[in-house]
Amino acid sequence: MDEAIDESSGETSKPEIITFNNMTKGAVDVVDEMASAYSTARISKRWRVVVFFSLLNVATINSRILLLSVKEPPLKYKNRRHFLKDLALQLITSHAADREMEVLRHEESLRRNFADPGPSAKTQNVSCKKRCYLCARVKDRKTNSCCSKCYKNICKEHNHALCANCIE
Repeated sequence: MDEAIDESSGETSKPEIITFNNMTKGAVDVVDEMASAYSTARISKRWRVVVFFSLLNVATINSRILLLSVKEPPLKYKNRRHFLKDLALQLITSHAADREMEVLRHEESLRRNFADPGPSAKTQNVSCKKRCYLCARVKDRKTNSCCSKCYKNICKEHNHALCANCIE
């Protein structure tokens, strides 16, 4: 370890390494200030996520600096907020297009399924909760299940694919 004293530091007589560190640490403060102005971070209890957001902040700052260092930088990126917005939109564009196609395929399959309900047309009313018709009213058991023959609502206690009356 070099313990040479820096004569230019005056009365404090600090080692040269400390003086050099103090002279060059301004960049860290500038990066912290830029990251706090428009941060990509979100509150999280998981340390990995916090580290990821910190890395993302530094990466976006560095990428903007690189973009602005070209001969003719785009004027719209003078503001970091605009740069972050455009960067985010460019990063999600391909995923959004894939997701849109997936949704359209899903909607098409739903349209096909509901266009011709077929023999189970009576089961459309199954989604609403109703009281089991076999239980006493005092129990007031609500259920979505129904008898596959008469389509009346039945609870789990009475559910055997067919209700007790249809089995008989």
